[in-house]
Amino acid sequence: MSQEEGILRVGVEGRLSFWENLVYGLQHFFLIGMSAFITPMIFMGAFAQAGPLALPFEKVAYLVGAMLIGAGIVTLTQSAILLRLPVAQGQAIILIVLMISTVFAYGWGVTYAGLIFAGILATLLTLPFSKGIAGWLSKSITPPAVYGTLVLLIGLTMAPQVAFGSMIMPNGQVNSGMDIILALIAFLVPLFLMIFVKKGFWRSASVFIGLVVAVIVGAIAGKIDWSPVASASWITVPQLFPLGFEWNWGPVIVTGLILFVGYLAAISESIGVYTLVTQLDPSQKLTKTRVNKGIFGESLGSLVGTLIGSVPSTTYAQNVGLMALTGVGARSVITTCGILLVLFGFIYKIGAIVAVIPLSIYGGSLLAVLAMLIAVGISTIAKMKWTDVNMAIIGTGITIGVGATFWNIHPQGSVMLQQLHPVWGIFLGNPALLGFLVTWVLYAIFVLPREKEA
Repeated sequence: MSQEEGILRVGVEGRLSFWENLVYGLQHFFLIGMSAFITPMIFMGAFAQAGPLALPFEKVAYLVGAMLIGAGIVTLTQSAILLRLPVAQGQAIILIVLMISTVFAYGWGVTYAGLIFAGILATLLTLPFSKGIAGWLSKSITPPAVYGTLVLLIGLTMAPQVAFGSMIMPNGQVNSGMDIILALIAFLVPLFLMIFVKKGFWRSASVFIGLVVAVIVGAIAGKIDWSPVASASWITVPQLFPLGFEWNWGPVIVTGLILFVGYLAAISESIGVYTLVTQLDPSQKLTKTRVNKGIFGESLGSLVGTLIGSVPSTTYAQNVGLMALTGVGARSVITTCGILLVLFGFIYKIGAIVAVIPLSIYGGSLLAVLAMLIAVGISTIAKMKWTDVNMAIIGTGITIGVGATFWNIHPQGSVMLQQLHPVWGIFLGNPALLGFLVTWVLYAIFVLPREKEA
């Protein structure tokens, strides 16, 4: 999976023109921006019937900008300053699920205080950079059997949710025929460009081109309502703790420790993605110090984003799939993406334009990226030693991960999941994380000791 093998035609330190950075950066923005728009919607739906916990429209609109700015701050820090790898950041779904539980238990104020507590703990784990204990995780995550399984599971477990949740049945209702057509356009245009165009702009910008074509068709068909854009304000002014802040020691410590587990889960996923990115460009080396710098940047940046109402972020593997799809892995592209995230967060009317794009179009674009991500996961696993032990380990991890999608797909599974303790919900409600942890633990028990002896 090296540059020589054609995965990347532009490496991490490759140079691109302003317009190339802008176009490729926009593609990554649409992947990351989706999480910023969806997160407030999740909160609005979860607390719609929760009285004082419910979020009015103004708060939801503000949170969209806050999520964009929060993700942008960390993306800029990682790509341009600390980690210096092309990794993009989006809101961590694990922490979103945990926050819903803690908000119901203790309220918004205590939950955001708990996020500060958890963020400080996660940041301290990386200090000093040369000895921070977060870095040691990379040694047990880097083997192809482990991080290849993680990447494969992210693609496999997200694909059904994207295909049915975004493209076919959003909000439990079947999409109109036109919505499905728009999703298929966003999905098929990149596929055809990848098959019939061997190189150049049309191939590299295939995902963005598919999205633009789908938006144009949707506008002509009258599927996009532009009125919210006209009535939206131009500027979003960041506020300090817009949903409140309450430091009550007992609840804050309990909440903080629960959310800290979510931080650790996000850190594990991020280290796996760091490893995958360095595999795409052999000139990049992932040392313990570099890993700790990356986790420090992610944790500290998330801490800053929390102050204005954002949710802590994690490194998105989907963007690695996009890099493999386009062949462009320059970190300048992700830096551009980070700038766009921050700008769109401040310019609310521009964010409103993105917000009115039907979810089905985003779903089609994301499904095209997941297809390449699954291919990358398979090619990564193929590099491992095909021993009986390794095959048993990845087979078990993938089976458990895919099987755990029951909790998110089946209505009864979702009800049962809500009745469990939040800690159990972290693992059972995140199939990719569950399958990855099983693979990681089994590999650490049955393979790593033998490698050290050898």
